[in-house]
Amino acid sequence: MGRSMLGAAAAAAALASGAMPAPVAAQEAYLPSTRWQVDFGQDGCVALRDFAVGEQTYHLVVKPNLIGERYELALIEPGWRGKTQSRAATIGFDGAAQQVPALRYADQQAGRVVTSWFAEDLRDLAGVERLDLQFAGQRMAFALTQTGPVVEALSACREQLADYYNMGEGRLAEGPKGDGMVFHARNYPKFLGLDGEEGIIRAMLLLDETGAVVDCSLLSFAGDAIFMAHSCGMLRELARFEPAIGHNGAPARSVHITPAIHWRIAGNKSDALSEQFLARDALLWGGVREEEPLLLESRKVGDAREGGRNDAVRGGDDHGGRLLRPPGKR
Repeated sequence: MGRSMLGAAAAAAALASGAMPAPVAAQEAYLPSTRWQVDFGQDGCVALRDFAVGEQTYHLVVKPNLIGERYELALIEPGWRGKTQSRAATIGFDGAAQQVPALRYADQQAGRVVTSWFAEDLRDLAGVERLDLQFAGQRMAFALTQTGPVVEALSACREQLADYYNMGEGRLAEGPKGDGMVFHARNYPKFLGLDGEEGIIRAMLLLDETGAVVDCSLLSFAGDAIFMAHSCGMLRELARFEPAIGHNGAPARSVHITPAIHWRIAGNKSDALSEQFLARDALLWGGVREEEPLLLESRKVGDAREGGRNDAVRGGDDHGGRLLRPPGKR
């Protein structure tokens, strides 16, 4: 199958019904220039909508996780500026604000800036008419419609994607072989060492029939969002598995859940961060998973910062290539 593996469903999810919204506080909230489109792709489910502002167009993208209700909300802007930033930021749904981890990086090659907010519950988006986004000093507002059908379409897409990757007990004769652990303590983003930043993540990988990683999404996390992008990027680029085997004896698509991956500088330990991760992880699984996290403890804290945040996200000298990939094809 091609990218639109769920063919007819993708067309049905184009949400072409409904008139364009009347201006709602036009000076404060940007109006959409397109209807929602939901892409039922084989590497994930995304909803996209454009907002034309003068001669510029902003792309709003929603990508839910396959497990649980967490999702990534991304704003893709034209132009190229600045270095990567990660911090707590705010999403507002009809005036009700939530603080979430967020990350911004500049994609010079594509001439765009991508900001991602890592949010908790996709269902919060249903019925929302106004979305407020805040990151650092930037505040933007968007007038929305049809968010209920969008959430329903994304939920349907996730169910079909789970079936496509053979999620569920008894679906496979053998699971994929390999642990995907491509990390070493030396992969700790060098420029973060002076700050002693720490992060813990657990990811889910979609694997094709050859065992190659098709997509990586973050299931649970705590700490600096740089580690989220850095870990998932490395897994996309470097992890390889022996493929799962179906009941017909042929290689099959599958899903792999990583252990918790804990990045930190030697001697630094935040009990509060570990407790935050365990609480978020237990919420996802309905209880604490009994396992020891993979500890990546860097012992090098240089006198000068090597590289920068874009290098940490894009791969720097260790791997080359762009490790962080924004959701969708925009």
